[in-house]
Amino acid sequence: MKVLVSYVVQDTRVHAHHSEILEIPSPPYIVYANPPIGSVMTWVEKKQSTLSEGKKIVIISMYII
Repeated sequence: MKVLVSYVVQDTRVHAHHSEILEIPSPPYIVYANPPIGSVMTWVEKKQSTLSEGKKIVIISMYII
């Protein structure tokens, strides 16, 4: 399953808009109406750990594509 995640990386002075397509493993025959929030939040935690001190990620939207 592919999920398009739009997010903002912000700190006290500036912010930057980004988007990424996440490839989340799932069986090909299961249809989901909503994005898998748990998998996306795991990705956010990993991404957050790579940012410098004072920056944070804010999810704007996520869509199954």
